[in-house]
Amino acid sequence: MNPPIEQALRDQEPALLALPNVVSVGLGELDGESVIVVFVERKVPEDALRPEEVIPSTLDGYRTDVRRRVSVFPAA
Repeated sequence: MNPPIEQALRDQEPALLALPNVVSVGLGELDGESVIVVFVERKVPEDALRPEEVIPSTLDGYRTDVRRRVSVFPAA
C-alpha cells in the first residue's frame, strides 16, 4: 500500500531537490488526480539528461508532474 501523498512528498523531497535544475516541489492536481509536482528552472528534454538526473514518472505510486517555475514580479 502506498503512503499518503504528503508522506511520499516528504520522503522524496531531499532527493528531488538534489537534482540539477529542480527548484522546489509540492503537491498538485493533474487530470483530476493528486500528483507530486516538481518545479524546474527550465524544462530539459529527457534525452539531454543523464539517467540519474531524470525525474521519475511516479514516486511511491504517485504520478509526478514537472513544471517550469514561473517568476512573478510586482508591477512597477
